[in-house]
Amino acid sequence: MGRTASIFISCWFFTGVNDLTPGYLAIKPPIGLGYGPVLAGKLMGLYQMFFMLGGLLVGFILEKIFRESARTTMGLGFLISGVLAGSLLFGAVCSRISMLSLVLPATAFFAAWVVPTIVAFISINYHHSVVGRITGIAFGIGFSEGIPGILLVQFLPSPKKASGTVKGTDEAMA
Repeated sequence: MGRTASIFISCWFFTGVNDLTPGYLAIKPPIGLGYGPVLAGKLMGLYQMFFMLGGLLVGFILEKIFRESARTTMGLGFLISGVLAGSLLFGAVCSRISMLSLVLPATAFFAAWVVPTIVAFISINYHHSVVGRITGIAFGIGFSEGIPGILLVQFLPSPKKASGTVKGTDEAMA
C-alpha cells in the first residue's frame, strides 16, 4: 500500500512541477513570478539536468550509502524534494534568481531518487514474471491520477508581491 501511495504522490509531484512551474516562473505577477519565458526555460533546463543527474546517481546512493534501504532512499528523496518544492511558495526563495538557481536543481536531484527506487524495490521483491505488469499498472494509475492533483494546486496560497516586478527580473530579461 505504501509503495502504491508513493507512486501516486510522485506522479502528482512530477506532473505538477513539470506542467505548472515553467508558467509560474514566466507569467507576470500576481499570478506568477514574472521572470519571462526565456529565464523560466533556463531555470527549468537546469532543473531537468539535475533531475537526470539524481537519476543516474541514485543507484549508487541506494546501494552504497543507504545499504539497499529503499524506504530510507525514497523517504529522504520525498522529504527533501517536497520541502524544497514547497519553499517555492515563499518570497525569500522565489524573489531571487540566485535562490531559485539553487532550490530548483536541488529539488530535482532529490525528486529523481523516488521512481528508480520504487522500480528497484519492485524488481527485487516481486517475481520477474509480474514486475512489468505491477510497474505498468502502478505508474499508469499514478499518472492518470496525477492530473487531478495539479488541479487542486489552485487552492494553495501563492506568494504576495509588493510590486509588479520581481527584484532582479529587469537585469535578467535584458
